[in-house]
Amino acid sequence: GGNRVPAAWYRRPSYYKGNPATILAPGEVVPWPAYSDALDYELEFACVLLSGGRDLDPESALEAIAGYSVFCDFSARDLQREEMEVRLGPAKSKDFASGLGPWLVTADEVEDPATLTVVAYVNGLEVARGRLGEARWSFAEMVSYASGAEPLAAGEVFASGT
Repeated sequence: GGNRVPAAWYRRPSYYKGNPATILAPGEVVPWPAYSDALDYELEFACVLLSGGRDLDPESALEAIAGYSVFCDFSARDLQREEMEVRLGPAKSKDFASGLGPWLVTADEVEDPATLTVVAYVNGLEVARGRLGEARWSFAEMVSYASGAEPLAAGEVFASGT
């Protein structure tokens, strides 16, 4: 069917780079883009880099992670459907807002990142919950892959995707 996960998803981590100027703090109102009638959210994990690098192996990538946080990826689903038809990935449907925080759990406080859990609330009601160990790719693998032939910098944020 049309809902099958593509084989490429299993071969390499996928991600997109969002607009850091549109990061919202917890409790901020998400701006509803005038070009959309279908706003949605995706609960994700985030890692923040303590150091940068290029062509990092997964072990070095793990050492480059400062810590972990909660990330909320907001999407204009109606526009996203159109953008995905072009096969270049989401663009304006994702660039208007993302939520991050409020805390950063430092990497040295986390024995096993796979045990971390995130919870999303909308108007005080729990609407989503996830555990990092359920993700297909670890942050070490994602950061390693992203650093291939591309320099990464301290302070960059990676989100786990859904």
